[in-house]
Amino acid sequence: MNLVLRFPLQKTTNIFLNAGPYAALGIGGKSKTEAKLLGVTSNSSSRIKFSNDDPFTSRQDDAAYDKLKRFDFGLNFGGGLDLGKVLLKINYGLGLTKINSTQGDNSADNKNKYRTVSVSLGIPLQAH
Repeated sequence: MNLVLRFPLQKTTNIFLNAGPYAALGIGGKSKTEAKLLGVTSNSSSRIKFSNDDPFTSRQDDAAYDKLKRFDFGLNFGGGLDLGKVLLKINYGLGLTKINSTQGDNSADNKNKYRTVSVSLGIPLQAH
């Protein structure tokens, strides 16, 4: 859920800023690894495994170094340009939960937290 502030530029053009909290649920993905040793490069890929974590506790029944927490929450920040028939937007997601299933402490150490940058092109469903 984001709070959006619009600043009109022209009749059909607005600049907007948005911010708010987010909650996320991991449903799948792929992990890619590249290693270099003595000039030889090795690549591997595997499906992401999720722990069966409870999002309201720090307890992880089946935690392991090769499993991620399924639930995440954090803050969104963004802005863009509303051209009436087209929206251009950039967004930054600041994860607040450590995603490694073996880590329950969400202190200031930001390792193993999601950080995302997204760029969007959209078509509004309702005209101004």
